[in-house]
Amino acid sequence: MKREKGRHAGDAWFHVMDAQNAERLRTVFSDTVLLDTSMLSDRLHGAPAVGAFFDAFTELCETLTIQDEAEGSATSYLVWSGAAFNGRLFDGVTSLARDERGQIHHIRVLCEPFSMLLRFSAALTPRLQSYLPN
Repeated sequence: MKREKGRHAGDAWFHVMDAQNAERLRTVFSDTVLLDTSMLSDRLHGAPAVGAFFDAFTELCETLTIQDEAEGSATSYLVWSGAAFNGRLFDGVTSLARDERGQIHHIRVLCEPFSMLLRFSAALTPRLQSYLPN
């Protein structure tokens, strides 16, 4: 996957995702981190599951560009676009909520259009089955 950074937006997030290892994830994510996404039928719990989601998602992406970001008092927002599945375009938004220690404790990832959401869901679900509740 080719990663591009628009206007330096999302540099910190790319840094986190590029350095995905158990130690790094423990410092960035809380012990109880949750990930909700429109691409999966249920939420993911814990840093290993969140890391596996982002590994699988970025593997599927041919390009991914963070277009903009905004910072609230406890939540960051990333607006992104990309291409996957032979150049099909998609857009999305990620929110990263932080706890009082500054660790990410809740992530929401939304993707559109619906046709791409369905493609991502079909590709991600088998890869993440071991992390999804039965």
